[in-house]
Amino acid sequence: MYKILIVDDEELVRRSIIRIVDWKALGFSEVYEAENGAEALQKALEVSPDIVLTDIRMPFMDGLE
Repeated sequence: MYKILIVDDEELVRRSIIRIVDWKALGFSEVYEAENGAEALQKALEVSPDIVLTDIRMPFMDGLE
């Protein structure tokens, strides 16, 4: 099973992606979220996700950094 980290500064977008997709059916056992790039980096170091789905334009640290 895989782990995914979803990163977006807009809570509605982030929550919608988490809710709409059937992650378990796609083989994901854990879904994590972060609201900016800095938080995402910290979370990624903690949980070692297999995939990061990120917004590119965010405050503090963008999705490309």
